[in-house]
Parts: sequence; structure tokens; C-alpha cells
Amino acid sequence: MMIEFNGKITGECEKFLIRRQIKIQLIVSLLTTGIFTIPIILATVYLHYLALTIYIPLFTMIILSLIPPGKKTREAFVPKLVFVDVEEQTIVSQCEKMERFHMLSSVKNVVDYGEWYHFVFYYSDRDDYFVCQKNLLTKGSIQEFEELFDGKIIRKNTTNHSSVTS
Repeated sequence: MMIEFNGKITGECEKFLIRRQIKIQLIVSLLTTGIFTIPIILATVYLHYLALTIYIPLFTMIILSLIPPGKKTREAFVPKLVFVDVEEQTIVSQCEKMERFHMLSSVKNVVDYGEWYHFVFYYSDRDDYFVCQKNLLTKGSIQEFEELFDGKIIRKNTTNHSSVTS
């Protein structure tokens, strides 16, 4: 049995992925700035106050990390095809520039946001970009998909941000 979601994600699903990417960019920028903070302060105290100018590119990096990724960058993480191969026990995400896969056993939860699903993997296999938009289903059915992940589906009500486990 194969379940396939094929096509360009749009709307809230696309916004969801872009927000996740911005969050990751921001975290990396803040961590980088944090790592350099103590050496910069020490350099300022023991060498010269001009060492503080090193903060300029670091703060610029933080600000730039808040800019949504461009079309070319999105080709590396926005899926155009996601399929679940029950026979091989894999889930595959294909983007314009790359393909990633995980074993079904590494799926911790499947979050149902109404219009799309987001796969949450165990920490060792974490991958924030596995989403499938329901209206792009081309093989299989929603019922088959939900039966496959029975007990792992978490329903999110996007209007009031509450969750109910099914």
C-alpha cells in the first residue's frame, strides 16, 4: 500500500513551514551570538573597546535571520511529493533540490492541523520539514493514512490553539 501527497503546498501549510524555517534561522543566529558574547566582552575589557564592533555583524545576522527564505532556498526544504511506502516501512519527502526519508518507526506523532499533517520524529531522526497537505492526496485515502498512524495522531485546532489526542 502506498499513500502519496503530490503537488505544491500552499496557504497555511506553506506559511507553517516558512515560520519553522525562520525560527530555526533565529535560533542558530542567537546561539552564534551567544557563543561570541563572552570573548567579545573579554576582548573589550582587556584589549580595546572597539572589540564591541564585532557585535555589528552578529546583530545584523540576527535581523537577517528574521527575513523569510527566498524561492531558491525554499526548494531545499518545501516538499513537492511526500509518500508513505507501507511495504518498505518508509516515509519519503522530495523537494526540488533534495530527497529525505525516515523509517515509519521513527515517527513519534503526526500533528493534524486540519488542512495538513506535520510529522514529528523522535529526536535522533528530527526533521521539521515533513508535511503533507490533505488536498494534495493522489494515492490512498485520508482514512488509510489515519489508520496507519492510529494512536500517533494529535489534532490541533488552529483557531484556538488547543490540542486533542485521538
